[in-house]
Amino acid sequence: MDPQLVIFAIESAVKLGRKVYEVLVDETGARPLLLPVGNLFQSVDVTMAVMYFGRKDNKHLITGDGPYADFTDDQLLAAYQSILEIDRRIGGADGNQTEAKQIIAGLGKLQQVKKGFGPKSPAQRILGTVVKIGIDYFSTHPEALGEDSRARQLVSSLIGGLGETDFAEGSFPEIAGDVLRAAFKTLGSNPQLVTDDERLKVLLVGVTGSLAESVDQATSEGAKEFRRDFFKRVGTGIVRGAATAFDNNPDLFLPRLNADEEDPDHPQAVRALVSGTLTQFLAGIKGKEDIFTSESVELLTRSALSAVGENAELLTKNDMLREFVSATSKALTDTQGAKLFSSQTVAVILREGLEVLGENVETLIDPKNPQQQLLASALSAMSNSLASNLAGPGGIKELLSARQLTELTRIVFAEVAAHPEQLLSENLDENKRTVLAQVIASVARALGDEPTRLVNGDSFLELTQIALQVAVKNADQLLDIDTTSPNSNPLFKVLKQTAESVLEGDSRKIVSREVFVELIQRLLPVASANLEPLLAGKPLVAATVATVLELASGPLKTRINGGNLPVLVEELLRQVLPGDLKLTAAAFVEEAAVAILNRA
Repeated sequence: MDPQLVIFAIESAVKLGRKVYEVLVDETGARPLLLPVGNLFQSVDVTMAVMYFGRKDNKHLITGDGPYADFTDDQLLAAYQSILEIDRRIGGADGNQTEAKQIIAGLGKLQQVKKGFGPKSPAQRILGTVVKIGIDYFSTHPEALGEDSRARQLVSSLIGGLGETDFAEGSFPEIAGDVLRAAFKTLGSNPQLVTDDERLKVLLVGVTGSLAESVDQATSEGAKEFRRDFFKRVGTGIVRGAATAFDNNPDLFLPRLNADEEDPDHPQAVRALVSGTLTQFLAGIKGKEDIFTSESVELLTRSALSAVGENAELLTKNDMLREFVSATSKALTDTQGAKLFSSQTVAVILREGLEVLGENVETLIDPKNPQQQLLASALSAMSNSLASNLAGPGGIKELLSARQLTELTRIVFAEVAAHPEQLLSENLDENKRTVLAQVIASVARALGDEPTRLVNGDSFLELTQIALQVAVKNADQLLDIDTTSPNSNPLFKVLKQTAESVLEGDSRKIVSREVFVELIQRLLPVASANLEPLLAGKPLVAATVATVLELASGPLKTRINGGNLPVLVEELLRQVLPGDLKLTAAAFVEEAAVAILNRA
């Protein structure tokens, strides 16, 4: 297909002030190039028509492949009347119907192209669809007819890309029209996105091919119609997301070749990459389409293309991307996941997962075991750890906002990407017994009956991150993963002893939420390095915290405040856990506390 010929046909129809879709593509039309002119030219006779076409400057219309070749005299009369009518409609001023004849000749060439495809071919249907949509668009946006307009570029890129595509009978023509509409709406109003013609071809045809394949794979007409409706609803998001991915990674998607380089297969390879990525993504969210909006699909398309673009061979092999999207979506929406994650957060968290995957694919996907989806397992571990109530009457949903839940997921994803073996390698089939689940459950359960007295949403995130970072360094000692309950974990005991001591002994209310977080941050590493007394059942953490709070309400009231309390507890605990300092020796404890405060 010649893109300029298609654009010419669209412009001609717009100039004529009517939609001539039927004239251009209707196979049943007996005279597809003859506009219905009625009785406007009854005074024009056959002789005048024959003489008109016999002129030297008009003979090209009736000879060779001319639009009126082999016409009878009566047909030539109708053709002459059509040219006069076209000239009248466009306001021809030279008296020779020059522009009218150019229009007729151009439409004739288009008709020859159409015939060359064969009857009812997908190419002919695509041509008709593009012309129809183009007429609709340019009729309502006449300003877009300019030679360098973005809309012309979009039509040209789509048609030009189709010439290199092996499309078959099916949904391709209809979807091509939907993609062009979406491109007009999104890229037309964002001319800064993907200005390079070759990239536009790759993008538009790659998206079209993927969507058409998705429709054609549906096993019933009802399913096909559902997917068409979904693509119409989110089409602008798909196109904009793909365009943004291209714009953000210009050298990744079809990098410019040097003058002495030639790689004719490169555009096809990138087109296959785009189509394959989108196909796997759409397959991954199959059955959950109602959750996604055009805006969320835009972000996900961009993230998926960026992730695959940087890890193409690994993520497209064996449908790894589809497996990732499917497993992650399922973890977010299954019975347990739905208790924690609302439908509004699914797309946001899936996007976070795609970005983390793209940056950490070497640790998150094992080519030898692609079915093992670690981020999806992490989500399931989170859901099982937090979907139930905390120790008190409140649930985690009451403690965390949607933003904070998303941020917690980001923290968990980052830690899993950095330490997959430590956090998820064991008990992956029973995720409540993984290190990740045990750490999160320990933090949540240890907060007691009044979690909001100790933390808010943001400080809960900090506690979780602190606990994860400490646990990965000593998980086998801090956690008991032979049980699904966190109560036997030394990590849980340290946290619980600290929380209970603060709630019972902070009569001055100097342990704010920020101070509590700092206290845990300082205590956990010390306790992790001195676990023997804790494993023996000695509540030395609780006793140390309680002792410091007693000093803060008694003899050292004027010396201890929220600013230095965490340091004081940390330094005393360093002496208490190894047995260097006995908490029962009150005078020695006070003396040691004063020395620490003097150094602080």
